[in-house]
Amino acid sequence: MNLDFDAVQEVLNTHVAPQLALHGGGVKLCSISPEGDIRVAFKGACATCPSMTETMDALVEGQLRAAFPDIPFNLILVWDTDEELLQEARDILRKFGSRSQEITHHP
Repeated sequence: MNLDFDAVQEVLNTHVAPQLALHGGGVKLCSISPEGDIRVAFKGACATCPSMTETMDALVEGQLRAAFPDIPFNLILVWDTDEELLQEARDILRKFGSRSQEITHHP
C-alpha cells in the first residue's frame, strides 16, 4: 500500500470512523503532503472531546501505522470547521430572524 490520499482515507473509513461514530464523532482527512504529513480533523463530538489527543495517538495513528508500517509519516491534527455544523448554525439563526448569511467558513 502506498501513502496516498485514497489509501489513507480507506484506513480511516474502515478502522477509525466506525469507532468514532460510536461517540457521535468522526474524522476528516484534510491533506497529505509529499513529505508525508497527514493532516486530519475531528468532527462532531470528537472535535471537542477532552480525550482527542489520546484518540489521535492510540486510534488514528495506531491504525495508520499498522496499515503503513514501512512508510514514515507525521500525523497532524488540524482544527477545521465542519460545513455541516455551519449550516446548522445558519438554519438556527435564520429561524430567529438573524442575518445568518454572514456566517462563512474560511479555511
